[in-house]
Amino acid sequence: RLGFETWAGEPYGIDLKAVRAVATHELWRMAPGDGRLLTPPQRWAVLDYRSLATPGVGATLDFSVAERGTAHGIMLWFETELSAGVSFSTGPDGPPLVYGRALLPWPEATACEPGTRVHVDLRADYVVDRYVWTWTSAITPPAGAPARFRQSTLQSSLLSRAQLPGPASRR
Repeated sequence: RLGFETWAGEPYGIDLKAVRAVATHELWRMAPGDGRLLTPPQRWAVLDYRSLATPGVGATLDFSVAERGTAHGIMLWFETELSAGVSFSTGPDGPPLVYGRALLPWPEATACEPGTRVHVDLRADYVVDRYVWTWTSAITPPAGAPARFRQSTLQSSLLSRAQLPGPASRR
């Protein structure tokens, strides 16, 4: 069971929808063996830290689901080349590493079948001292209406008024 799914339902008669709304806007670390891909992997970005002008990055991804399953979000990992012939990957087929993989969850698990199209606009923007992730997703089955989600890790941040810039911090 994925971590954010803990907040589904009403255990002991307690409605946890508000907590789930926060939890599904957070980047979740995946344990080794968690999840499987329903689509072929796709490169989101190439970063060369020697020449980056800004630490933010964004791109659009389009996938076609290859096998039937339930999709919970977008799995992220990285592959790096440290020098010629020296590289490693935190991808789902590799061994467990300290860096691991992450999941940007969707608010609702979505049934997918071969031919389902997944369109994702994904951004990571460095703000103050951390990255704010933003992902807008459309999951379109071969027949039927698409599921659409617009999410950001900023929506999982619990901020005090003192942390807000400008007039909002003085209210």
